[in-house]
Amino acid sequence: MRYLYSFIQKVIEKMGENTVGLRIYMFHQINDDKTEWKDKGTSITQTGFRMFIEGLQAKGCRFLTLADLSPDKAEPRNVIITFDDIFQDAVKNAIPFLVEKNIPFCVFITENYINSENFLTSQSIQKLIDEPLCTIGFHTKNHKLMRSLTRKELGEEMECNDFEKLVGRNISFFAFPYGSLYACTLKSILRAKRKYTLVFSTVSIPCSKRQLQKVPFFLPRINICEGNYRRKLKEIRF
Repeated sequence: MRYLYSFIQKVIEKMGENTVGLRIYMFHQINDDKTEWKDKGTSITQTGFRMFIEGLQAKGCRFLTLADLSPDKAEPRNVIITFDDIFQDAVKNAIPFLVEKNIPFCVFITENYINSENFLTSQSIQKLIDEPLCTIGFHTKNHKLMRSLTRKELGEEMECNDFEKLVGRNISFFAFPYGSLYACTLKSILRAKRKYTLVFSTVSIPCSKRQLQKVPFFLPRINICEGNYRRKLKEIRF
């Protein structure tokens, strides 16, 4: 079954490459030391990250916040920067660069990764809370595969009451761990719909006006890594 869903997603992504819409970019690790990477398919060097962001600026892209996201903003020139999990090297190597450039961004935090090895610390979270350019989203308690969970377990994993108390604000945005068609069942999408304003997948295509109008609970995001950032920059045309 996993292979079938993977094939369907690849077809969707191939057919959706030229979708007219804004691009929501997803990052994980940002580290020049490739021996530190957990997954080369979701990691990028600090140099590559900076080149990608500066490339977006050179093309005249407009950087939006998730709060800005609406059907009328689904234009190819508009982009949104997001981070998943979130790794301490992203806090150290990427976020200060975005702040320096006055570029807004969103961090989807996995609650029980906080203070774990390689992930963000309590001090880092406080800095993100205090940063006006930062939007904080939820990425579940333990980063579990949604498909493997019962209805009760889904509720527990996606519940963010404790996380909201930690960050001192209501959370409106959620990103699925793994985020593929296989990983996210209909019951998990419906569960997310009950709580969150916008929910994000890892289907790697631009986000169209129709998707924002009809399916705001499984919005696509484009994974950026060392192996594809140059190609993804070349794909941007207005």
